[in-house]
Amino acid sequence: MLRKSKIIISIITVLVFLFNILFAMTNAIDSSDSSNKISKELNAKMAKLADDDLISVIVWFDDIDTDSVNTKAEKNLGIHKQI
Repeated sequence: MLRKSKIIISIITVLVFLFNILFAMTNAIDSSDSSNKISKELNAKMAKLADDDLISVIVWFDDIDTDSVNTKAEKNLGIHKQI
């Protein structure tokens, strides 16, 4: 009886592990879809081109305001910067 329960627990553990791997792989595949991260215009242009065609793009970066972040952290968390 004890041996059967060990086998059942082992099988359940392996199945949970396998489902976790499959779920992680599914999330990785979904996150690789960049169509929601680029403009509709660029997506339409890319659909018309071949895989080896080049497209000129401009990448825009919005930097964070570290002073604002530090001030909000000090206010909300009670953390004060030590100098």
